[in-house]
Amino acid sequence: MKPPVDGGRVKKAYNIRSKVVHGSTDWGKDTQVATETSQFLDNVLRTAFERIRANSALEELFTGDSEPAKRHHEEYFLGLVLGNTPPSQ
Repeated sequence: MKPPVDGGRVKKAYNIRSKVVHGSTDWGKDTQVATETSQFLDNVLRTAFERIRANSALEELFTGDSEPAKRHHEEYFLGLVLGNTPPSQ
């Protein structure tokens, strides 16, 4: 199954972020890459927000302000980052 997002492009975006955060001045020298990466991230975030708003369980996960909601949110993303199966939605 094809991943929903191009991992190579995400890695490139993370590398740009790291350069900016750590004070490198060469992160934007290739303006075409910087522009394409920015547009890619914009599309990814818009798609993520649309999916969250379209699913009431995900919307509650992201907007809930209770301690159980915050705990569930943290567990969900730790599962994604660590490769575990996230809690069912």
